[in-house]
Amino acid sequence: ALDPYLYFNREVDAYARLVERGAAFCPRIISTVSITAEEESTLKPHMKTYWISRYRRKARTTQEELPLKALLMEWVDGNRLAGKDLACDGVLQVELRQAVEKMHACGVVWGDAKWRNILVRRSVDGGTTRPDPDSDSADEAHAGHLVLLDYSNARCQPPPPPPPPVGYDGKEGQDSVDAEEWETMRKDESEIINYMIRCGK
Repeated sequence: ALDPYLYFNREVDAYARLVERGAAFCPRIISTVSITAEEESTLKPHMKTYWISRYRRKARTTQEELPLKALLMEWVDGNRLAGKDLACDGVLQVELRQAVEKMHACGVVWGDAKWRNILVRRSVDGGTTRPDPDSDSADEAHAGHLVLLDYSNARCQPPPPPPPPVGYDGKEGQDSVDAEEWETMRKDESEIINYMIRCGK
C-alpha cells in the first residue's frame, strides 16, 4: 500500500524545489492547507475524484486521523495552451522548451506533460504583450507567459528536499527513484515536449 499523501508530497516536493531555485513558470504557492470535516463535506460534491475516502477505508482510519490536504496557490488568469497555438507561435515554443529545461536543471521531472497542464497567462492588453525574460524586475521575471501546472506525478532528482509535515506519518510505499532512472525519465519527457511542439498534439 502507498502512502495516501504520496502524490500530494510529490507535488509539494516539486514546487518547493522549483520555487527555491527561481523557476518562473510555476505559480506561487501560498500555503499547504488541512481541510476540516465540515469544509470537506462542502467540497466533496464539486470534486471530480475523491480518493481520500478509499484510503480511509483501507487504513481503517478516520477523517480526523487522515485529513484531506490541499495546496493553496495563486490564481493564474489565463487559458489552457492549445496545440494549434503552440504550432504557429515560435515564442511559445522557445518558452516551453526553456521552461522544461529549467525544470530539469532544478532536478525535477514533471511527469505529466500535457496540454491541460499548461496555461498561457492573460496580459493586461489582451494577451499580446509578453514579459521581458531579461528583465531585472522580480515581478517581471516571475510573470512568464507560460505556467506549468500539476506536479503530482513529478519526481525529484535524488536526494529530494524534505517535504513539509502534512499530518500523516506514512510508513509504506517509499517513493524513491535512483539517478539512472531519473535521467531516463528526464530524456523521455524532453522527447514528449519535442513531439508536442512538432505535432501540436
